[in-house]
Amino acid sequence: MEAQLHLLPTEPAAVEADWRLDEHTRDLGRRGIQEARAALRTALQHRHDDDDEGHASAA
Repeated sequence: MEAQLHLLPTEPAAVEADWRLDEHTRDLGRRGIQEARAALRTALQHRHDDDDEGHASAA
């Protein structure tokens, strides 16, 4: 069955070189992770603040 297409390179050197990200792409990814973490912190803080406002103190 030699007519089957090869979708991905199978040589180890080609596979290894193909997946490596350049520094610009890495920087973009790092910045995206930082922004996502900041957004999550903000959302969690707002949720925490909303919970505090909604509950009366037991004291």
